[in-house]
Amino acid sequence: MKMVLMAITISDWFTWDPLNIVLVLLGVMVGFNALFSEYLKRIWLNNTIMAMTVGIICSESVTGLLDIQKKLANANVSLNSVIEQSARIVVGIQLVSTGLKLPPTYFNKDWKSQVVLLGLVMPLTWISSSLLTWLFMNVGSNVHVGFWESLLFGATVAPTDPVLAAAVVQGRFAEKHLTEKLRQMLSAESGANDGLAFPMVLLPLFILTRPTGEAMWFWFVNAVFYQVVIGILLGVLVGYVAALAFEWSERKLAYDEESFFALSLALSLFVLGAGRMIGLDEILSSFVVGVVFSMVVIREEIENIQGAVDSIFTISFMFLFGLIIPWGEWVKLGWGGVLTTISILLFRRLPFVFLFRRLSPNLRNKKEAFIVGWFGPVGVAALFYFTFLQQLTDIHFIFNLGTQVVFGSTLLHGITAVPFSKIFKKYSKKEVAEDKKLPPSERMIPAPEAPIRRSSMLTAESLRSSLTNQHELEAVPKQLSA
Repeated sequence: MKMVLMAITISDWFTWDPLNIVLVLLGVMVGFNALFSEYLKRIWLNNTIMAMTVGIICSESVTGLLDIQKKLANANVSLNSVIEQSARIVVGIQLVSTGLKLPPTYFNKDWKSQVVLLGLVMPLTWISSSLLTWLFMNVGSNVHVGFWESLLFGATVAPTDPVLAAAVVQGRFAEKHLTEKLRQMLSAESGANDGLAFPMVLLPLFILTRPTGEAMWFWFVNAVFYQVVIGILLGVLVGYVAALAFEWSERKLAYDEESFFALSLALSLFVLGAGRMIGLDEILSSFVVGVVFSMVVIREEIENIQGAVDSIFTISFMFLFGLIIPWGEWVKLGWGGVLTTISILLFRRLPFVFLFRRLSPNLRNKKEAFIVGWFGPVGVAALFYFTFLQQLTDIHFIFNLGTQVVFGSTLLHGITAVPFSKIFKKYSKKEVAEDKKLPPSERMIPAPEAPIRRSSMLTAESLRSSLTNQHELEAVPKQLSA
C-alpha cells in the first residue's frame, strides 16, 4: 500500500482531457460574453465571432489543442452527424425563441412584407446564389459543378440564418439603433424561411436521385404537402396546446416565473424530436410553435424571456464550427471558391430587396431597404443543410464551399452590424421617432434590463433630498441602519 501511494505524483491529479478543456473554454466564453457583451459590440465584435475565433485557435490546424475529428473517429462517431444534430438543436431553440418574441398580431398586420421577402426575394436569392456558384466554380475552380448541383447549393445558402440574425436584431443595442419594424421583419423572415428552404433543397436533390417525372410528383407530395403543410399544422397544434396548458397552470398557481425558460426549451426539443420522428419539416414547426404560443398567452406573461440559453447554445456551436473548418479543402477550391463566397454575400439578396422595396409597406426608404437587404447572414441553418446533404449524396463541394460562405458571413455581417446600425440611426431620426409611438402590444419583447449599478443605489443624501415631511426625515437613519 505504501509503495502504491509513493508512485502517485502530483501530475496524476491533473486531467488534461478534451472534455475538461472544452468545458473551461465554454465557461470562459459564456462568462466573458455575459460580462462584456455591450463593450464587445462597441469594438464591432459579437459572441459568434469570438466563439469561432477561439475554436480556430484551438483546432488541429492551428495549435492542435483539440483534434475533434480524430477523437470522433476513434469513437466511431460521424462528424457530419454531430454537426447536423447540433445545428438542428441550436436552430430549433432559436426559432422558438424568435417566434415567442414577435408581437402576437405581427403576421396579421405585416403579412405583405413577409410575402415580398418569402415569396419574391427568397426564390430570387436561391436562383442568384445558384447562378453565381455555377459561374465562378466552373471558371475559377478545378471542381466541376453541374446545373442541378449549383441549384442544390444555392438552396442551402438562400435563407436568412436566425442564429446570426438574432445577434443583429435582438438586444439593447439593436433596440436603440434599429426601428421596431425592421427588427420584426428580419426576425420573422429568418424564422420562416429556414423551414421554407427545405422544399427548395429537396427539389434538386430528388431530380438528381430520381427520374424527372417521379421526382416532381414525389417532391410535391412529400416536401410541399406533407413536410411543410403538415409540419405547420404540427406547430400550430403543439403551440396551442402548450399555451392552454400554460394558462391553466397559471390559474392554478402551479408554476413560477423561472419555469417559463424550461417550458420554451421543452417546446423546442419536443417539436424537433416529434417532427423528425414522423418525417416533417421540424425547423418550420419550431418557429410556428413560438408564434402560436405568443398569440394565445397574455403578453405580460412572457416578457421575462432572456437570450441566455440561446447565447450558450450559439457560442457552443460556433466554437465547434471553428474547430472543424476544412482549411485544406478551401485551398483546393481555388479562386473560384473565394469569388463565389464574395459574390454570394454581396449580391445574392441585396439587389432584390431594393427591387421590390416599394411593395413592402415597412420599407419606407432606401436606408431601410439596405438594412434588410444587407443583414441576411448565412450560418447555423445552412450548416444543418450542408451536413444533411453530405450524408445523402457524394457531392462534397457543398460542405467545403458552404463552410467558407458561413465563415465569411459570420465575419462580414458580424463586423458590420454595429457601424451600419449606428449610421442608420444617425440618418433615420424621423423613422426612429415614429417607432417610439408604437404601443407595447406591437413591439418585440424587449431585452432584459441591466441590474442596478452601485452608483445608483439609495444613499442618505438622495433620500433626504426626496423627502419633505419632517417625520420622514427623522426616520431616515433607522431605515438606513436596517
